[in-house]
Amino acid sequence: MERVRYAPKPVAVGAAWAGACAAVAWVVLTTDPASRVLAVAAIGLLGTLALLGTAVRPRLAADADGIRLGALRGARYWPWEAVHRVDVVTGRRLGRQVGVLELDLDDGVHDKLVVLTTLDLGADPRDAADALHALAAGR
Repeated sequence: MERVRYAPKPVAVGAAWAGACAAVAWVVLTTDPASRVLAVAAIGLLGTLALLGTAVRPRLAADADGIRLGALRGARYWPWEAVHRVDVVTGRRLGRQVGVLELDLDDGVHDKLVVLTTLDLGADPRDAADALHALAAGR
């Protein structure tokens, strides 16, 4: 059975942890109140990104039966029948063309739009979309 799994790259998660640790050192060593506030904000942002990158692995997994999305409250599963759309939406950000993977999902009660970036997937969203289309077609 073919299966695909996508998660943030370990190097990116490690860099977030290193940045959070550096911000902690910044808080301890600085005497300027404004710098301390900025360092605490950096700890919050980088620590959250590092925690998410560590705890939510894989972020997206799929096989012939359906899609599983990882989240802090646990993984959620949708069979292919509940996946209405898998598409890459592109736009210009900071002068370059970037794409995001959009998944339209139906859990029986609510429709859900999930947007995954290159950072979430650890891969190009186009490659992930191609793999998901191949799995959905092969079921």
